[in-house]
Amino acid sequence: NSLLVNEIDIQGLLVFLTESLGGLNSISIGLLHNNPIIRYHTLQILLKCNDYQSTKYSLDNFNVYVQLSYERQLKLYENGMLLDEIKRYQEKINESTNDLLSYDEDTILNSYIQPTLNILFDDDTNDTIDNSLDISTDSITPINPIDFIP
Repeated sequence: NSLLVNEIDIQGLLVFLTESLGGLNSISIGLLHNNPIIRYHTLQILLKCNDYQSTKYSLDNFNVYVQLSYERQLKLYENGMLLDEIKRYQEKINESTNDLLSYDEDTILNSYIQPTLNILFDDDTNDTIDNSLDISTDSITPINPIDFIP
């Protein structure tokens, strides 16, 4: 997004995203993403395309669904609601990161690893992994890659 500074940069982007390859549809799908940061940056790219007369045409080829998504994200951005959603998202990420960092090694072992081990090796029935299968490398036949060439 920071590389798209002027009209020539936007035109350069559109050279790589020709209409025959889907045009801006490959970028506009970001408007539908669950992450508000991705939606924000997608909107910024599309707004830059809308800023210049020579690149404005590229927004005309969206299907109705993408066009409605674009208009919705634009309204959320203009109302400040998209930026609020980004702040809430970042706070949520920070909280979950802090929660993970606050656990010590014993808590992680007792909360996550031990229950998994109890399921794998149920102490009530004395079930364990069956080690009776003898797997040796002697019975493996090497494969010749030339055999697969037609």
